[in-house]
Amino acid sequence: MATAGSLRRRIRKLEGEIAALREQQDETRRAIEQAQAQRTKELRAKLKRELDQSRAEMRHDFDSRADQLRAQLFDQMERQAEELRAFDARAQRERQAKVDELTRINDELAAELEGIRSREQERTEASREMAEEIAAQAQEQQEVVDKLPHDFFCAGQLDVFSEHLQQVQTFLAQGMCEAAASSAEICLAELEILEINVRQMQREWEELFSEYQGRASKLHELMKQFENSPVGSPMGDFMLIDEDRADWSRGEYGPIHDEVERSYQLARGVEEAGDVTAFLRGGTAPKGRQMVQAITGLQRLADRLMAVITCISKELFLSDGREMLADQAAEILASQGYAKVSGGYRGDDPLDSYVLDLSNNGIDIIRLTFVPVREDGVAVRNMLILSLDIKTTPGLQFVQKLARDIASRLEAGYQHTLRVTWDGGKADEMKDEESVRKAVPDMRLLVRRIERKHQQ
Repeated sequence: MATAGSLRRRIRKLEGEIAALREQQDETRRAIEQAQAQRTKELRAKLKRELDQSRAEMRHDFDSRADQLRAQLFDQMERQAEELRAFDARAQRERQAKVDELTRINDELAAELEGIRSREQERTEASREMAEEIAAQAQEQQEVVDKLPHDFFCAGQLDVFSEHLQQVQTFLAQGMCEAAASSAEICLAELEILEINVRQMQREWEELFSEYQGRASKLHELMKQFENSPVGSPMGDFMLIDEDRADWSRGEYGPIHDEVERSYQLARGVEEAGDVTAFLRGGTAPKGRQMVQAITGLQRLADRLMAVITCISKELFLSDGREMLADQAAEILASQGYAKVSGGYRGDDPLDSYVLDLSNNGIDIIRLTFVPVREDGVAVRNMLILSLDIKTTPGLQFVQKLARDIASRLEAGYQHTLRVTWDGGKADEMKDEESVRKAVPDMRLLVRRIERKHQQ
């Protein structure tokens, strides 16, 4: 089947041929007319000469000859007219043949163009239907994605794709159906990929959050168990209040408690929000990398919580132990005539040494210093330092014998569970030893030791 383009080219060619044929026929007709005019002129001249000659000769057949010549002229003119009519008929047939072919081709072209318009209309309608169908699918997909926490994982992407989807409607309004269909397909693909990405990121986030939630809940449970349970000491079991925990931890417990509570509140975020999507849309949830850091932070927080609980428990236990040891020492040496002169914690600080002064005469002083021995910043045991300040009976041998005797009685009274350290002289001379042994309560040192264990 000829294309519209080839038909148009054929029409242009035929129009040119018709114009050329018309011009050729016009030239031919003019040539025929000129030739006929010349022959008629010659015939008329001949007729005139013969008639003139017949008159001159007074021929009797003049009239007959004139009629004959006139008939000959008339026949000549008839033949010329017939020749022109025949020529015109042939020319007309040739032109008509060209015109008929031109008409046929025009009709064929019109049919082809109508077919093209019909096919184009069908294609346009199909493109419109396809665009509208895909746009509807993309709209549904947009609604699906909109229900997901897309902004948490892919901030701003849905807005961009929504603008792309609006462009589809613009194309449709402008009649650009194929462009609309193509754009709708792209939008649908973008939204489907966005849904896949968001769901995958959400699964990964939920896995991290589940780990965080488990750790934070266990940490909170451990803290609450400690707070709601009595802390044991040689003097009994005691329920501590916030002030007690602050004192025994040198103020470290409160900040750790608050961090554990914040972690636990974050772990309960999904439950309080109702579901994961609502929680993620709330703006308080940590993102992926932040969640990993938060999980790592929980391990550090767990180390700190264990360290502070250990510090409180051991410091309280050993502090009460020092006071009890002092009471036992007073009872042990009472049989030797020694009475308590003074006793108490240095600076009234239960985390410091407990100092007991005894005397049997009110002048000579036996000083027993019960010192907390600390390792990694936390008390691990108590030690006893014996100091003598003897004024009534001077002499090193006497003092040494007295010190050995007191140390032996004390160790025996303690059933050798506590070793007595003697300075060999006065009461003040072992302050350096005491300072080194007891160190300063520092929970951070214990945290570092726990962390080193994790790294091994």
